[in-house]
Amino acid sequence: MKVLIFSVSAGAGHMAAAQAIKEYIDECHSDSQAMVIDTLKYISPLVDKLIIGGYIGTVKATPLIYKKLYEYAEKGEGILEATQKFNKFMSNHILDLIRDYQPDVMATTHPFPMEMIATLKQKKIINTPLLAIITDFTVHAMCVHPMVDGYVIANEDIRHDLINKDIPEDKIFPLGIPVHHRFTAHVDKSSIKKRLDFEDAPVVLVMGGSLGMGQIKKIYKALVDSSLDIQLIIVTGTNKKLKTQLDELVINAPKRVMVLGYSDNIHQLMSVADIIITKPGGLTISEAMIKHLPMVVISPIPGQEEKNAQYVINMGIAAKISNSNDCATVVAQLLENPQRLKHMREMALLKAKPNACKDITHLMFRMCSSDSVEKRNFAGK
Repeated sequence: MKVLIFSVSAGAGHMAAAQAIKEYIDECHSDSQAMVIDTLKYISPLVDKLIIGGYIGTVKATPLIYKKLYEYAEKGEGILEATQKFNKFMSNHILDLIRDYQPDVMATTHPFPMEMIATLKQKKIINTPLLAIITDFTVHAMCVHPMVDGYVIANEDIRHDLINKDIPEDKIFPLGIPVHHRFTAHVDKSSIKKRLDFEDAPVVLVMGGSLGMGQIKKIYKALVDSSLDIQLIIVTGTNKKLKTQLDELVINAPKRVMVLGYSDNIHQLMSVADIIITKPGGLTISEAMIKHLPMVVISPIPGQEEKNAQYVINMGIAAKISNSNDCATVVAQLLENPQRLKHMREMALLKAKPNACKDITHLMFRMCSSDSVEKRNFAGK
């Protein structure tokens, strides 16, 4: 099987999901090939810089404007039509790649390339099966198209989001958001704690996504100034300015505090943590659920992350704080209530999808199998 996986670097989650599938295929199916394409960068680094830079800038500087744009697009108003026209215009720029690679199946982890490929299918230029992998706990109008052959969603609980958008039930696969296999591997918590020079006190992990967004510095101050007997791990992602500021602050901290920049060891940090305080990106939530880690969500990006936060709160997996000043109080309430923490871990275990990469890969095999019903359906034959 040859697989082309298209994504976009709008934050780290979309690309990480795509890479997780590729690495699973590389390691477990040596007779298959998978390639990940950062779509906008492939088309034009300048276009990528303008589009992704504009997105990140809007989210950081004017989140309320981003929320309005998200809501307008969800209602099918101007911004959705403009995005669709952009993707249709860009679709021919990936056609040569598809023809050269000749994939048996294509997958997307972002709506932009999904729309581009669906446009090529609609024009009958290609008929390769297309699988849309949705990396949030909600489904936006941008994520659906009549030429998509199958949708992978985070959980059975959000199936209705697609049904309400007139997607047939036999195209919906609640297999989970794909995360790297290292999150499912067993780790020795005590040895990691020893290596980090941590003691037996509870560990609180604080993250703000790959960009180090949110009220991280205020959360740090609220927790470090509290009377809580805790240890802190703070991950600032690519936010070098924030890391420098925190590195200076922790010199005289009265608690054990570790500050990290971008890290490839999040799976180990989650393994030693008792609670995670995080911006609720779809991938981070999925990783934490696989680790059965109780969450406190803060600073969601308006739109999809607000809905992600609402999902884990409704499922009893997370608590929410709107103001960093409440952070120490909420953490204290959780640590003082072992039964609630136990329930949060149990609900995370219940809703986690640790086999997402495996199940998605098997679905793709079925989609491209020449003698299967799925092949005839997915290829439009």
